[in-house]
Amino acid sequence: MFDENIDAEKEEAFNEFIKEYGERKEDWTIYDNDWHDWDDLFCEIKTHWNTKAVKYWREKILKRFVYSLPSVSNPTSLFHVLLQSNVIYLPQLISLIELPYYPLELRSEIWGPSRT
Repeated sequence: MFDENIDAEKEEAFNEFIKEYGERKEDWTIYDNDWHDWDDLFCEIKTHWNTKAVKYWREKILKRFVYSLPSVSNPTSLFHVLLQSNVIYLPQLISLIELPYYPLELRSEIWGPSRT
């Protein structure tokens, strides 16, 4: 009975995580507790969304994405519009990038090795 409750709680938490960030089987599964580390990191990113480090990371990712679009005639304008509006949030950013294998790698990419 006790194990069933833990499994149900774990599954419910995982389902909430998937609902917010999307399902990426190559990055997280319910059978692998690494998704907890991703959840912690994403919560930290949301908390620091408008700080200098996270803004820089967002801009770097968006720039890479926008400039990879082949049919955009003026990618600079699109890039600036995306940055000035709040239309792109964490789930959208995650869908644009190829995540590192470990959450620590992404944390280091955003805040530098001293923060990991």
